[in-house]
Amino acid sequence: MSLNFFSVNRPLPIKLFSLSASTFAVAAILIGACTPKSPESRLEQLRTSKLEKGAEILAECRETKCSDLRLSFASLEDYAVLNEMTHVTALELRYNTFESLEDISSMRQLEELRITATKIRDVSAFANFENLKVLHIQSGLAEDVRPTLLQMPDLEQIAINLPDDGDISFVGGLPDLKKIRLLGSQVSDLRPLVGHPSLSFIFIHSGLPRDLSALLEVPNLQTLWIFDTIEQNDSSGVIEQLKANGITVNLIPTVIL
Repeated sequence: MSLNFFSVNRPLPIKLFSLSASTFAVAAILIGACTPKSPESRLEQLRTSKLEKGAEILAECRETKCSDLRLSFASLEDYAVLNEMTHVTALELRYNTFESLEDISSMRQLEELRITATKIRDVSAFANFENLKVLHIQSGLAEDVRPTLLQMPDLEQIAINLPDDGDISFVGGLPDLKKIRLLGSQVSDLRPLVGHPSLSFIFIHSGLPRDLSALLEVPNLQTLWIFDTIEQNDSSGVIEQLKANGITVNLIPTVIL
């Protein structure tokens, strides 16, 4: 007798239902995987990922009593918990949701603080960290940090984005400064560097004035990083004189987009 699936007296085989259900389940999964996520969903996923990474880094630092804590592309629900990390002397906060120095106000033991691309706005509180030797503040600032730097004469290393005026006269108020990294706007005048007693490393990833002669009068200069176009346009020969004086000159390649 031939099998008639449409016979009212013969129920459909169970295996057929089972196969059909599993097939539909697989299809649903494939369709779901192909459905693009909304921007809000992707942002939430990124936020969750950063929080998980931050919690993991924090837990490991607590366990090992680390002195160097780096929260790079890693966020915390509450940054105030960092105040409990009295063993941390170097803190890095990069590309996360950190937005107020009040959240780390008790970390007076910090000797190094590096902040890049966060939501911080008020910069005056940097002066409260009286033990800081290294301060890197790059991008994301709405205020000019230079007046605050003058309240921190013990700084030995700084990295900042220069405001539009390109004024670096504040360097004269930092006698212990050994390394400086300047980015952003063109430096308006290099003469504030003349005779500086400690500067040995200068990194300028921005425009420079036509007159470079002040670089010859930085008595302890050992290493200089500048754009490679400077050497090509240096008709005064300052760069060649620096090299002849034993100073290491590194040229930053020009990126053409």
